[in-house]
Amino acid sequence: MRWAVVFAPADRWVWFNLFTGRKYAHIFAMTEAAEGKIMVVDPLLTGLDVRIYDTGLAKEMREQIDHGRKIIVVDAPEERKPRLYGVYTCVTVIKSLLYVRAWWVITPKQLYNHLTRKQWAE
Repeated sequence: MRWAVVFAPADRWVWFNLFTGRKYAHIFAMTEAAEGKIMVVDPLLTGLDVRIYDTGLAKEMREQIDHGRKIIVVDAPEERKPRLYGVYTCVTVIKSLLYVRAWWVITPKQLYNHLTRKQWAE
């Protein structure tokens, strides 16, 4: 499955910005759900927010970039083995979607760097 992973800067300071920094404070993912619709998976502190929107993926990606966010498009592997992901954070949820097995990646910035070094990132 192809995912557009969105890296968002902090819009306000919160305690975990001490670990994430302000430039890469949060991540979420988008994928095409059907023609003209996208599914957004947004791991929030209050829980996992999954929504379907009536917009095309390319249009939404342009909008996210216009808001100062970075995007990496990733093809997640089809075959997966069971495993534990650890503490619930936006990073662990997106790593789970993409099947990233890098245990040392714990912040959005580290995931951004990891994905930009991988061959399967566009």
